[in-house]
Amino acid sequence: MNKHNILSRAEMKNLTVGGCPGWYQAQCIAEASSLNSSGDLIEDALAFDAFMDLCMQNWDYNPENT
Repeated sequence: MNKHNILSRAEMKNLTVGGCPGWYQAQCIAEASSLNSSGDLIEDALAFDAFMDLCMQNWDYNPENT
């Protein structure tokens, strides 16, 4: 780990949460964060959560294709 406590890509590949590696979760978060805002915080939070669920399911079902 570097002095700023930011994980390198190699370190991210070694992390897993629920079987999904940290680097893939970071990719999902980045993509979910780029969703267009509806202007409604609750709707945006639900859309973010739904996107994250689908992204993680994609890893669970197709880890070799991602």
